[in-house]
Amino acid sequence: MALRRDFYGYTKFRKKSEMLKLTKALEVPGLATLAAATAMLIPPPDRVSRPVAGDGPIEDVNSIDLQCGGWSAGGVVGSAPAKLHAAAEAGSTVKLRWTIWPDSHVGPMITYLARCPVIGCRAWETAEEAVFFKIQEEGRQSSTSNKWGSTPLMTEGYEYEYTIPACLQPGYYLVHHETIALHAAFAYPGVQFYPNCHQLKITGLGTAVPTDLVSFPGGYASDDPGVTFNAYLPTVKESDDAARVAEAGCENWGAASNPSSCINVARTMEPATSLKDQMMRVIDVMASPKVLVANEAHVGTDSTAPLERQSSAIHSKRGPIKIMRQTPFTESGGLSAGPRAVSRWRCEL
Repeated sequence: MALRRDFYGYTKFRKKSEMLKLTKALEVPGLATLAAATAMLIPPPDRVSRPVAGDGPIEDVNSIDLQCGGWSAGGVVGSAPAKLHAAAEAGSTVKLRWTIWPDSHVGPMITYLARCPVIGCRAWETAEEAVFFKIQEEGRQSSTSNKWGSTPLMTEGYEYEYTIPACLQPGYYLVHHETIALHAAFAYPGVQFYPNCHQLKITGLGTAVPTDLVSFPGGYASDDPGVTFNAYLPTVKESDDAARVAEAGCENWGAASNPSSCINVARTMEPATSLKDQMMRVIDVMASPKVLVANEAHVGTDSTAPLERQSSAIHSKRGPIKIMRQTPFTESGGLSAGPRAVSRWRCEL
């Protein structure tokens, strides 16, 4: 079974050029003006996917639109139920087709299910109840990799697949599927959620009913690991941090014998959150050697300055280095293993 995300949700025309194309395709005598064409109404087809407002992100972790990609500001609160259910058997695989994805929008892909009432999902909205359980997740491939769950979306024609747990009790289910773009998530707000929902009628002989549930909104917080996350920095364990700092002689920046080596060490570490306390911040290090040097007197970005000049601003800062470890996605209990440490639900063996 294949479903396609329709970014516009409703059949309506966002651009004049789209209406002009329609007018030309439907040329009939007496249809002389664009105004006349706009009066024609084309009913949208019935779908199993709930409508999304567009191809833009949800950036507020407290928004009701986090459920299914609604657009409350435009009058589409949360997302309206669809009219149809797709039939699927427990244990089967569902394929989802996304439009081509920007190569900058790295992040995890996560899929949840929520059990609808016995009459189905067509008139059911979840409000802010904890009803969703996670069935699949793909995060960062490793602590230093730039390959994420969303990376395959950047290849045209890719089909994302998720498997319905074989032991799941039959019934009607709402699927919440999302990718989370982290290219600007080094501070909040900045993370971008792209959720969408579709409705299934699941058959089978299973009896399992998950109890580890999460709500949308409510599943994410602005300070969760992964909601605020610098995707351009590798992640290392705290014990590794301490060993590397000591090996480079960088416990005290002001007394470091080789400040340049301290820069290289810091490139693999997350800076302190307070600008007053942080020594430096490195951005886009996997793409280019841009260094953001920061102390109480100076904040700047200079990718062309010699290391000696970059290190001089750091060298003048007295006191020990202050490091905040960036927790690896795979260990954080955040987005890749969450949200809010909600683990992936599996059938018991």
